Amino acid sequence: PRDRAVCIGEYEKLNTVRVAWGTNCSGVFLGVRWMHKDVFYVRSSQSIGDEDMCVRYIRQEGKWQQYSRWMVTPKVDGSCGSMSDGFRGDFVFKSMENNYLPPRIHLCAAVDARGHL
Repeated sequence: PRDRAVCIGEYEKLNTVRVAWGTNCSGVFLGVRWMHKDVFYVRSSQSIGDEDMCVRYIRQEGKWQQYSRWMVTPKVDGSCGSMSDGFRGDFVFKSMENNYLPPRIHLCAAVDARGHL
């Protein structure tokens, strides 16, 4: 499976975010103009049932429209949350384990009284 891009956009006036599949989150969505900020990658876009992260959004109307936004939350007891909070499910993805090992390590050394390490 190949990795899939997830973009992050920001509504700078309120520091709220948009999260979506793709590499560019700029544009007008939910009536708000978003500025693209970053991209991260997750494993394949094909659902295999073990996804543990939820992307949810809330659409506000009228004078509250600028408060429309997305959020990323972990699944709790297999669920992406409650519909009673006003947020709706957008998509899910599998979190990735951080197994990065730096190519170099820091080493501390000292010399004894005879000049030996």
